[in-house]
This record gives sequence, C-alpha cells and structure tokens, in this order.
Amino acid sequence: MPAPTNTTSCSANLAPLDAFVRARVALHTGAGLADLLPVISAGFSPGRFDGYATGLAAELAVVLDVPDAERHLRRAERHAAHNRWTAAVLTRAHARRRGDAGLLKDAANQFAALGAGFEEEATLLLSDDRVS
Repeated sequence: MPAPTNTTSCSANLAPLDAFVRARVALHTGAGLADLLPVISAGFSPGRFDGYATGLAAELAVVLDVPDAERHLRRAERHAAHNRWTAAVLTRAHARRRGDAGLLKDAANQFAALGAGFEEEATLLLSDDRVS
C-alpha cells in the first residue's frame, strides 16, 4: 500500500518518519494532537520507520482518549516485539491509559536503556496526577 500523501514527505519510505516527527513534537508540546492522529495512523508501507509511527499513534490515541485507542495499542504491539523504542512508547501509552505510575517508571527505564534521555525525562515528568 503506498504511503499517504497527507504528510510533507513525498517518499513512501520517509512518510512514516515525517508523520512520527510531527506527532512526537505535538505530543510533547500539546499542539495539534487531534489533527495529527489521522496522519500518524495511516497505513504506511512496511519499512524502517513504520513501527515508530505506529507506536506513537497508539500513545496519541490514548492521550486523546479516542474510542478506538485499543486498536491502536494492538497495532503497536506487533512492532514492539522487534523495536525497543516502540516497546517503550507502548509501555508509556499503557501507563497513561491505566494511570499506572509503576509502568511509567518502567517506560522511563526502557528509554534510558536506549540512551533516549529526552524521552526518559519526559516520561518521568508525567506525575500521578498527569498520567492521562
């Protein structure tokens, strides 16, 4: 399936990366989240970056509390088995959905193991009253 044309990238290989970067910035700034969920949730061509986009789509779906958030989480599970960054994002998404501070700590540790210091710190900043 070809990459959607609703990203700024014209490359099927880079479309999921483009969507991932824009959605990741939105997730951390809070700007434009709802507008980006359809973009990041697109059916990208399988490749190097589609797992990153799928994982972040799951977290955005949880943050936005959309009715099909569970579907997004299940899609991300398929990528988490072979993508440690997606696994960490998925853990954080589950933590946010359940309000589970222990899972947030687990997600932060997963990001730390990857050397993803920004994501580790952003995860640790999600206090009990801001989990969702």
